[in-house]
Amino acid sequence: MPDIPAFFNKIDFFGTLLPGYIAVILYLALIRPDLMLAITGEEPQFSFDLFFAVVFLVAGPAVGYTVRQFHRYVYAIAAWITTKITKKTTERQDIVNTYAEIRVHSSSEEKLELDQAESAYDFSISTSIVLFVIGLYCLFLTKFNIIAEIGMFILGFVLLMGGFIERKESYTPIYNSLCMKHDICSANNKTVK
Repeated sequence: MPDIPAFFNKIDFFGTLLPGYIAVILYLALIRPDLMLAITGEEPQFSFDLFFAVVFLVAGPAVGYTVRQFHRYVYAIAAWITTKITKKTTERQDIVNTYAEIRVHSSSEEKLELDQAESAYDFSISTSIVLFVIGLYCLFLTKFNIIAEIGMFILGFVLLMGGFIERKESYTPIYNSLCMKHDICSANNKTVK
């Protein structure tokens, strides 16, 4: 198995790469197992070369990053639409600006702690999206095991709720603590809920 390239760290692995690997592995195993098989002689055999090259070097990072950006942009677009409909200013821009200030004023250890909480949130949300999409694909476009499909939906729902819990109980307290510590929020009250 190839090593993870040095330019990816633990935070990248959990927040971006791992959800992409899960997506590609589930797709290959459940929907297109023929792509993982190499025909050699009479019986098909598992092709490690193709599998590792595709999953660990190309598709995993690409899919993981795409899913992460998708859920972040959905949130940003929803905030923008809400702002346009209600004609009120959005708190999101204040939060984004405050986040940038926090990163500028924080030590390396503080940034790492914030990044780790963010990657746990990204993992949960991204992986839940992957499970929902593959579950829907299997449900509507293939004849697949209904128990496995239900299992994917349940796991996806649990991860989705876990992502919201992770944000509320880990990321948000760290964000607010750093905001107060560096005296960024006290004047403007830019903490998140």
